[in-house]
Amino acid sequence: CIRDSLEAILPAPAGGMRFERVAEICDFYGGELIVLIGGDLHRHGSGLSEGCRRLRGIVDEWLEHRGTHR
Repeated sequence: CIRDSLEAILPAPAGGMRFERVAEICDFYGGELIVLIGGDLHRHGSGLSEGCRRLRGIVDEWLEHRGTHR
């Protein structure tokens, strides 16, 4: 994707990302980012699918309330 002759990019913070920091990171980057979480997807719940559902729920909650935690 090219916009105004510059290729579009998305920030992708990673390295030690945890569920507890997702809202903070989304606030910082404004929600247009790639959330890279590894260990916490496996650490919580009963498997990878449950971890992914939990992450999706956290992001959905942030999207519902964004602008209210600034």
